[in-house]
Amino acid sequence: MKNWAKVAFIFNAFALMALTACSREQSEKNVQIQPGSFVTTLPSVVEHRPAKSKKCSLDTINGKPREKDNWIVNRNSSLTFSGWAFSMDGKETTPEVFIELAGPAQTYYALTTTRLMRPDANQYNQIDSSLAVGFELTATSSAIEPGVYEITVHQPLSKGTEFCDAGATLTVN
Repeated sequence: MKNWAKVAFIFNAFALMALTACSREQSEKNVQIQPGSFVTTLPSVVEHRPAKSKKCSLDTINGKPREKDNWIVNRNSSLTFSGWAFSMDGKETTPEVFIELAGPAQTYYALTTTRLMRPDANQYNQIDSSLAVGFELTATSSAIEPGVYEITVHQPLSKGTEFCDAGATLTVN
């Protein structure tokens, strides 16, 4: 009888560990991002293997255009990213655009806070003028460790996530 109790105890312990691991994995996948905050877990709406697009631009950070494909900011400062993004076929935008900052030790994600009309981008790309292709993200850099980060724009669309390399870096001092 004692052996059965030990077996049952061990079985229950393994079952509990498996359930805990599944629950933790599921909660990481269902991470909710508040607009304007950086997190280190990939949002569930952003696929791990998205389609690469060239249909985006990161125009300014804090109102300044890039200098030699790099922006430099101080940690704990306010950041405002602005640019535009739309689907590869030029027919779709979404309310959500994510900015990814990929550094050597950590990657951060933030949800844009606003979608905007950008007639200049629509005209330049020869797409429907009714598409709100512009985006803006206002956040603080306090959660971001000092370092140099590659910037990527992710857009979860109806056909899957598309991403666009912004072709620039952000240096956080």
